[in-house]
Amino acid sequence: MWQIDIKGPFLIDGKRMNALLILDDYSRFLVSAQLFKSITTDVVTQTLDQCISTYNSLDKILVDNGLQFRETFEKWCTEPKRGIDVVHAPPFHPQCKGKIERCIRNFNEEYIRLDKVFEDISTFVGEYQEWYNTERYNSSIHDIPVNLYSSENVTDLA
Repeated sequence: MWQIDIKGPFLIDGKRMNALLILDDYSRFLVSAQLFKSITTDVVTQTLDQCISTYNSLDKILVDNGLQFRETFEKWCTEPKRGIDVVHAPPFHPQCKGKIERCIRNFNEEYIRLDKVFEDISTFVGEYQEWYNTERYNSSIHDIPVNLYSSENVTDLA
C-alpha cells in the first residue's frame, strides 16, 4: 500500500509551490517527491503512472479527502488494468495517515528549510528523495527504507 499527500502551498526559490509525496506504507520508501505549481487529479494520476512503471503495481492507496482524490481519481484507480483499491482516511483524523504526515514533516524540516541556505533548491528534490531512501536512517523501521523496499523476503500478512 502507498500513502499519498500534498504539502503546500509554500515558497521555494521565491515561487509558490506544492509537493506531491508518495510513500510506501511498509518500508517508508519515498516513491515520489515532486514539486508542482498546482496539483490536480491529472497531475496525481500521471505521477502514479510514472511510479507504477518505475517500481511496481500496487494493491491499495491511502489518501485523504482532497479534491484531487475524489471521483475521477477513484475511477482511474479502479480501472481493470490497474485494480487499485482506494482507501480514504476519515476526515479530521490525520493519525490515520501518520506515516505520510511524518514524511511531510521531514520534508519540511530537511528540504524546504534549505531554501534559506541554498539558492535554487527546487533542482535538488531528486537528490533529497535519493538521500531519504538510501542513506537516511528511519527510527520507525530501524533501517534505511531501500533495505526494506527492495527486500525479497517480505511476506504479505494481510
